[in-house]
Amino acid sequence: MAVIAIETAIQTPNSQIHFGAPFQNGLKKFIIPIFKQIFTSCPDDLKPRFKQLENTWVFPNGSLIILCGANNGQFDNLRGNKSDLFILDEAAQIDKINDVINSVALPQLLSSTNKLKKIILPSTPPETPDHPFKKYAEEAQAAGAYSHFTIDDAGYPEAEVAKMIKEMGGIKSTDVRRELYAEFVVDESLHIIPEWNEKYVQEIQKDDYFQFYTICEGLDIGYRDFTAFIGGYYDYLNGRLILEYEYAIKENEFTTEILANSIKDLENDYKTVNKNRIRRIADNNNLNLLADLSRLYKLSFTPVIKNSGNGDNKKSKEWMVSQTRKWINDGKLIVHPRCKMLISSLNFGIWKKGHSEFARSEKLGHYDFIDALVYLIAGLMPMIRNINPIPPLYKINVASTMFPNGIPSQSEGSQDEEIKKIFKARF
Repeated sequence: MAVIAIETAIQTPNSQIHFGAPFQNGLKKFIIPIFKQIFTSCPDDLKPRFKQLENTWVFPNGSLIILCGANNGQFDNLRGNKSDLFILDEAAQIDKINDVINSVALPQLLSSTNKLKKIILPSTPPETPDHPFKKYAEEAQAAGAYSHFTIDDAGYPEAEVAKMIKEMGGIKSTDVRRELYAEFVVDESLHIIPEWNEKYVQEIQKDDYFQFYTICEGLDIGYRDFTAFIGGYYDYLNGRLILEYEYAIKENEFTTEILANSIKDLENDYKTVNKNRIRRIADNNNLNLLADLSRLYKLSFTPVIKNSGNGDNKKSKEWMVSQTRKWINDGKLIVHPRCKMLISSLNFGIWKKGHSEFARSEKLGHYDFIDALVYLIAGLMPMIRNINPIPPLYKINVASTMFPNGIPSQSEGSQDEEIKKIFKARF
């Protein structure tokens, strides 16, 4: 990238080149030595000088290479009247990459008359594919503007590469696949639900027992992040939670009335067949909202019981996630294909470093749908999983059924034949 920036500066007089990275101090530490290494053989009449206070290389032909950070609001320093080349190194680590590109880089490229003007986004992939960088990579691939390089292209001795791969956990480890081979993978150490598998995405046909099953709903309350609602039913005979619908609302779209009416609309699909009790559970961070849903709209949600602290505390977030992971690992969760935000959250959701809370996603918020699922499985399932909702004599013909020790026993034979078996034959 340094070579491309320098070539552009020398070949195009009065050009302006922006060279950004997540943090300016980090950028200067690694990029200035690289620039100086390149300039060791540069003729004096072409060699630029570095202005420390402006973080800018100034070339004799009037071209500039401006070094800037992009995180923590620093990307405002990238603004200018034009840009002939915009490089954002480690783009996958830039927090607001869309804002930097759409609000800063693209407007400056529009002001340039250079026919070769472009944006370059060099980076290893992010810790989760749920990042805007993946969209830019896919668009570049479709446009034939994508380059993929691995450790094998770098010219290092094979023995050193092999040793590094071993020390990083082996060829199949997340770190090796992402950092050395530039694959889009979820960081295993940060993945919230690593047990999740697409095989659990299914559309289940309902049988006649569905009319007795308990309807189950989970709600995570947010405003800047999503208010995430999921619903389905507990399949008692097969011991699994089947989720079939979801709903998301945030910020200015949110009102209690809109949320309540949307929940009722989804519940009405079930109420035509299932008249059983609906059990609901929600985050406990807005009890006023839960009171309004109950009092004004007859939608009663039980606030989840949770403690703060580390994973050793029962009901802590990490403990509740562990219960959800076990539930999923046992094959007890089925999600309908229409629940796209829940499925995406399960695929890509990651923790922040330290597992104190979930990371944030531009498209999926604070992975709020995983919160709703965690409340449902860890908070609600223990209260309903052992309660048989099916009537005791459902589908049992009393006339042809015996009840030894109170347990029904049916046979295809006549009642008389069943009675004869009770007595010892005398003749």
